Amino acid sequence: MSQRSLIRLVAPVLCFTFIAACGSSSPAPKADASGGAGSAAGAGGGAAGADGGAAGSTAGAGGGTAGAGGGTAGAGGGTAGTSGSDAGAGAGGSPVDGATDVGVDAGVDAGTCPMIANVATTILDTAMLTTAVPVGTGGAISDGTYTMTALINYQSSASGKAHSYTFNIAGTLFALTGHDKTDPDQSAGFTMTANPLTGALAIVGFCPASVVGQHLGNLDSYTATATVIHAYSSSKNQEIVLTKQ
Repeated sequence: MSQRSLIRLVAPVLCFTFIAACGSSSPAPKADASGGAGSAAGAGGGAAGADGGAAGSTAGAGGGTAGAGGGTAGAGGGTAGTSGSDAGAGAGGSPVDGATDVGVDAGVDAGTCPMIANVATTILDTAMLTTAVPVGTGGAISDGTYTMTALINYQSSASGKAHSYTFNIAGTLFALTGHDKTDPDQSAGFTMTANPLTGALAIVGFCPASVVGQHLGNLDSYTATATVIHAYSSSKNQEIVLTKQ
């Protein structure tokens, strides 16, 4: 999924879009300092040339050239800093596209953001033209690895978009990796709050930065058995089905 997409599971149903590599800024200041030193050397060389006659002038010219080179190095250092910023922004992605895309586009911090392998097969979303989206009734959610085995649009036509997502649930930790259409896999971490009695559901992102505070696919209710979770979005009129592996 792309910048709008990490399961636009946050942005579309799930608005799952999630992932891009983290970049780090290069230490440009050192290169800039070298540039400053080179410029100073150039100025010194020029002064020596003025005081020392023809030979001194030649040395001054050499010093000036060195100064120019140093200035170039400084400029190069600045460029490196810019490249680091671009890498940090990361590539856009979208783990469940559109109504299901999450939109995880920032870099992933491997130290805090859960990373799991995507073992899911690709599915196409389907539609229920005249049926209202169900409301979940709850149930116990089992820990484990799940894959998305269906994405249903209610009171709408199917988009025919392809989706591939894997989820890992461990208590309140809800991690996912996947993509929509032909986008690269994205990963993200969420905190899940599920009420087994009422079926109320909230899955809120905590990493990477682009999904912090976002509700995965606006999912707000669920029904669970020992091996299958049906999660619903009343605002997006969507359902995703997660099957335990």
